[in-house]
Amino acid sequence: MIRPGWPSDSWTISGASCGSLAWTRSEPRGDERLPVDAADPHRSGGCIGIDDAFDRSYDSAVSPTRAAADFAALFPEAYLAFHRTRPKGRRLSAQSSAVLSHLVLAGPLTVTELARHLSRSQSVCTEIVDQLEAKGLLARLADSRDRRRRLVWLTESGHALLAEEREVLSHERVEAAMARLPDRTRASLVSGLRALVEAASPHHPRRKS
Repeated sequence: MIRPGWPSDSWTISGASCGSLAWTRSEPRGDERLPVDAADPHRSGGCIGIDDAFDRSYDSAVSPTRAAADFAALFPEAYLAFHRTRPKGRRLSAQSSAVLSHLVLAGPLTVTELARHLSRSQSVCTEIVDQLEAKGLLARLADSRDRRRRLVWLTESGHALLAEEREVLSHERVEAAMARLPDRTRASLVSGLRALVEAASPHHPRRKS
C-alpha cells in the first residue's frame, strides 16, 4: 500500500511492527522531490503508530483529500483488527435472524401471524420456530386475552444472541486496544470519528472556505 501524497517508491506500509500500521521510508531516486509537507515526522522513518498520527502528523493544515485517502486506507485494517467472529454454533441463519428481528419489532405473534407478516408459508415458519424453541431462543406463551392463542416470543437467550449478531465489532478487542492508548488519544479518536459521522449527514452545515 502506498502512502497518499508521496512518491510511489518513498513509503510503504506494514502492519506487523509496533502492533499497528507502520510507514517505512526509502530515499527518493535521482532528482525526485518529496511534497512540501514532507517535513512531518513520517520523514524520520521507523514506526509511526496511531498515537503518532494523532499527536504529530494530523494538524489543522491536513487537506480533506489526504485525510479521506488515509481514512479509507485505514478503515479495512480497523475492521479486520476488530470485527466480531462467532463460532459456527453461535451463528444464526438468515431465516432465524429474520424471525427474531421481526418479533422484536412487532411483539409476540402467533405462528400464523408471523407467517403472514414474513410472507412465508405457515409450515416453514412453524419449522423455524420449532428449531429456535429447541435452542432456547424462543418460547410459546399463552395469550392473556385469549388462552386459546399461542404466541411466540424471544427468551432472554434469544434477545442476547440477537444483540450479539447485530454487533459488527468485538467490544473486547476494541477495549483492549483503547486501553493501550493515552487518554488524550482515546478522546481524540472517539470525538473525531463522531464528528466524521455527523459530517456525513446531509443536514450537517457546510464549512465556510
